[in-house]
Amino acid sequence: MAWDMRKHELLDPFNGQADLNTGFIRCVGKPEARFQEDYSRILRAMRFACRFDFQIEEQTWSALTKIMTKINNIRDVKVVDVIRRKIALCKKPAEKEKLQAHLAEQTMSDPNQTMAEYIVPRETAAKELLKTLKENPARALELWDESGALKAFLPETLKMKGCEQPAQFHSEGDVWKHTMMMLQKINSKEFREYFKGAHITGEFVLGVLLHDAGKPPTKKTPEADGTNRIRFDGHDQVSATIAGEVANRLSLSKEQKELLKFMTSEHMVPMSAKDMFQMSANKFARRFIDSPYSTELLMLFYLDSVCSVRADGADTLQNFRDTLKRIEEINQNRAKWSKEKRKKITNGDTVIKTLQIKSGCFVGCVLELLAELADSGRLASEEEAIRFLEMNKGAIVDFEKNAKPENRGEIAEKMIKQFDQN
Repeated sequence: MAWDMRKHELLDPFNGQADLNTGFIRCVGKPEARFQEDYSRILRAMRFACRFDFQIEEQTWSALTKIMTKINNIRDVKVVDVIRRKIALCKKPAEKEKLQAHLAEQTMSDPNQTMAEYIVPRETAAKELLKTLKENPARALELWDESGALKAFLPETLKMKGCEQPAQFHSEGDVWKHTMMMLQKINSKEFREYFKGAHITGEFVLGVLLHDAGKPPTKKTPEADGTNRIRFDGHDQVSATIAGEVANRLSLSKEQKELLKFMTSEHMVPMSAKDMFQMSANKFARRFIDSPYSTELLMLFYLDSVCSVRADGADTLQNFRDTLKRIEEINQNRAKWSKEKRKKITNGDTVIKTLQIKSGCFVGCVLELLAELADSGRLASEEEAIRFLEMNKGAIVDFEKNAKPENRGEIAEKMIKQFDQN
């Protein structure tokens, strides 16, 4: 469509206005020819369908699904064009500067050098996927599934279909059904009420989609494996591995990959905890307060809880509500000593001086112990932390002889356990 500025009238030779009014996405002319001009249009069509809640016209959809089978085809492109595209997508000044230097070098050395590339560059596919998931999570999954895009880009997710779950914990259905319910819940009024002001990103939605991707490959059943019920032991870590593979396949950034791996690897910690108040404060805070992805994990926890329908009708949100209370409790405890404008209740130099020990991995163990005591409300200032170290110097230093970089976390947990009992 175009506007004739002289005649002050709309030029609409392909009836675009009618399609806007009726909510249809339609290619101009022959759909297959339009998609072959730019294969990324097939992904963009689905994004627009999600964004505007439009339907994709029948012939356009038919061509879209036909062309989708070719989306992983390879072509030769100029290296300089690839670099220019990366520059256009890059948001970090330092990285952009490096790319620009690379472009200048390539232009000088061999501007016509070519390389093999997918007909839809992975960066472009990832950009469209994330935007589509953000616009309408559940419909995005439906369209990507029906079009064949999931098979092309995220084949692991298709294995969730028909992957039966133990009915006592998941009476809602298989892994696919459970995941679809979570995606649908993201746009619900109750989710938005719980997480007012939260920024829902495509990366977060992708994390939700992949959080149980490890269930199919880890599934064990009473019939086949002699287990007491259907089990998915270790599926969280397998999901994290799959998330990393997906991130690499789609050429996602380091930060995007870290978010996906954090969400998938940590999602069972709150789901399997019997009592959120029994988890060590330090361990709890690392996940739900101190991580740059704590909000995303909390949102995932809510979705996973509310969409896990127990056969006995038991409340699946109690752990989530307890988590919110625990976050508030730890933040209140931290407020007592953060008035000193400290991120930690004390530092490594103070630990070394007070305990008269050498610098090394054991200092980190002691700092974790102090963070635990501070987060649980037992220390409210640096002075109290120093006094605690002085009073318990012998018992603390006893742990030093066994401390090594590879077991630092284990030593810290043992120290926390001992002093929690005192």
